[in-house]
Amino acid sequence: MDDAGGLVRFSTNGMGGGARGDASVEDVYASVTRMNIAPAGDAPLQVEMSLRLLPGLSIAAISTSPYRIERTHAQTIDGNDDFVLTIARRAGIAAQQPGREAEFGAGEAYLWLNDKRMVAVAPQGAHFLNIAIPRRLVEPVVADIDAVLRDPLPSSMELALLTSYAEGLMADTALSPEIAMLAGSHMRDLIIAALGAKAGATQREGSRGVRAARLDAIKRDVLQSLADPALSIDSMAARHSISPHYIRALFNSGGIAFTDYVREQRLLAAFRRLSDRTTERSSISAIAYGCGFSDLSWFNHAFKRRFGRTPTDVRADGGAVP
Repeated sequence: MDDAGGLVRFSTNGMGGGARGDASVEDVYASVTRMNIAPAGDAPLQVEMSLRLLPGLSIAAISTSPYRIERTHAQTIDGNDDFVLTIARRAGIAAQQPGREAEFGAGEAYLWLNDKRMVAVAPQGAHFLNIAIPRRLVEPVVADIDAVLRDPLPSSMELALLTSYAEGLMADTALSPEIAMLAGSHMRDLIIAALGAKAGATQREGSRGVRAARLDAIKRDVLQSLADPALSIDSMAARHSISPHYIRALFNSGGIAFTDYVREQRLLAAFRRLSDRTTERSSISAIAYGCGFSDLSWFNHAFKRRFGRTPTDVRADGGAVP
């Protein structure tokens, strides 16, 4: 795909009369998804869509008001035979392709064929992920593709990690070509693992992405838990239902120990808050404790060693993180 790593956002908010320039929301949606969309009811159609392009696949996060979607026969004859994995983040989508029907529950996922006619209806609106990936990259290493194209994907740790990793990639962060390539590789591995890799491909196709997604999930959990002084490798292991040893191995494979990562993120958070004029009424000790440091003397020492400046210096002068 072109513009690998790019992120495109589209919203009907602010589109007067449902149009932006000469393009209607229906035209924009059809050009991106190769499907026609229309409101299911009298109210105007509302769509929020983000599209992340990665090497070899794309991720679309879509939220809509009530709709009816259709892919016509004419829209299936351009040679695009991608698989599309739809993961519902909210229940209420009913979809069908020839010989197949599905009712989505929250968190459920189905694999669809891009070269087949399709109709989907969401009377209450919808929030879902669509992950498109070329068939040739997936089909040879999936154990039972016919079953996957017939039944919903079973609930699994791999599907949960895939969903979390995909949603993490929909942030506004710009991806370098190298990171985009790596993210695309991890996504492919996770998709294969969630679909069920062939026995001989299990280690080669899937485990890398699962490890990367687990590490990503734990890092995001750490960032959300910095203020907790009880944050530890044991607490993370319990929350993610894995062993402390496995977490150590994940972080060590990335070149940093778990405790070093936590300390670095806490110091970076403290630096940002000390540089932020909106927090100038907060004392240095309050900021330190709010970032999870329980020993103010140790915080001052670690802060100066990391940044070459004391917290008081940064509070006075501000500046970007070195």
